Amino acid sequence: MIIKGQKVKEKVRVKNPDGTRKTVIRTRTIPPQFLPPNVYKQYEKMMLAMEKSIGKRLYVDSGYRSSAYQLYLFVYFLKNHDFSVRETVKFVALPGYSEHGSPKYQAIDFINEDGIDGDPNVKEFKALPENTWLHAHAREYGFVLSYPKDRGTGTTYEPWHWRYDPEAIASADKRKKTAS
Repeated sequence: MIIKGQKVKEKVRVKNPDGTRKTVIRTRTIPPQFLPPNVYKQYEKMMLAMEKSIGKRLYVDSGYRSSAYQLYLFVYFLKNHDFSVRETVKFVALPGYSEHGSPKYQAIDFINEDGIDGDPNVKEFKALPENTWLHAHAREYGFVLSYPKDRGTGTTYEPWHWRYDPEAIASADKRKKTAS
């Protein structure tokens, strides 16, 4: 499923006629994103439930990525980590290892309507009511947090990065029955 036309706000620094700079908020359209049909169906169900519950939704900032695009991202971000593969891999997976390239366990990077995506400020995304809702309900729709804090895998904590895991729904149903 190709998702088009998602609009979010972003803060941009612009130059005034007198040479000073100011921050303005403008709307931008996220480039089209692809999700496998089964993942898109669960994402939409989850967002409808979130909107009904808290009046907000999250958008897909990044869905499926080809290995070629994943390689491009890895090389692009190498310079941010002094060209250290060891450091870069903590933030960007190598091609073939990214959940964004796995249709069965498809990853989604979320962004909210105000343009908060956790980059560069993880605390900003973590504090969102949408994030709190995800932690309470995402499993019911088959989504799990890919890189929780203190996971011990060497990958950085990414509260915006969730993956679809069909077994998570069964696990959530089991928890509900046990709690009843």
